[in-house]
Amino acid sequence: MFVVGVEAKVSLGRVDFRITDAGGNIVEDTKGARLELQRDFVNRLAPKTSRSHVLRKLLASYVAAVRDQANELVHLFEIRDALQAHFKGAQRAQQALRLSKSEWEVLGRVANDGDLVEGRHRGLALGSPRQATEAELARARASALLLIDRFAETVV
Repeated sequence: MFVVGVEAKVSLGRVDFRITDAGGNIVEDTKGARLELQRDFVNRLAPKTSRSHVLRKLLASYVAAVRDQANELVHLFEIRDALQAHFKGAQRAQQALRLSKSEWEVLGRVANDGDLVEGRHRGLALGSPRQATEAELARARASALLLIDRFAETVV
């Protein structure tokens, strides 16, 4: 295989790329793969949404995070807020979802970072806020997905 073209798009500090072969066939598309995984996750849980308004809210916040990347961390944190409200406290949520304290706090650490443009407290930065790194966003997304997945297990 011989790679002919590479297309890169930088958006809010993230790099997505598409590699095509000589025939114009897509060999790798990082954004497409990421979005496909997210769609599969949402579709897998969709049947349970008719039985839980909380699950509907969690998924709506996740979809909003995917669509509104400028406020991604704000939308992802809504997931933790909704679970905390549903279980009437962070400790109860952690227990009900079988999460360690550190697992519960991952999303809060990233979303509440005042230095991040996408964060909940972007106005608190002493200097200019910076773009979240892909690693920070990946941690926040993974944490949000874990919270949703654990909650979905409680929906019968």
